[in-house]
Amino acid sequence: MEKKLTSDIAELMRNEFLTLNYTPSAEDFATWKFQSLNDIHLDSDNFYWVSEQSGSRSNVKIFMLIALLILSVAVINYVNLATARAGQRAK
Repeated sequence: MEKKLTSDIAELMRNEFLTLNYTPSAEDFATWKFQSLNDIHLDSDNFYWVSEQSGSRSNVKIFMLIALLILSVAVINYVNLATARAGQRAK
């Protein structure tokens, strides 16, 4: 698919260059590569135009653990309050 896309775009660019009376060279054409959407943020190091540092998998895991810890504390708190209210209602 990448080769077909590259060749199709190269053909369109070649035709456009020729209408402008410009003879294209090999450096005038780019190659196209696909990258899955899941990998864009964490694995964009292989593109020269990405100047900023991409995300860190370890930071994502750390923040996910923190979020799970907060969620578990909230669930325990909810169960504790629900149990306390049930005891008050039973009186």
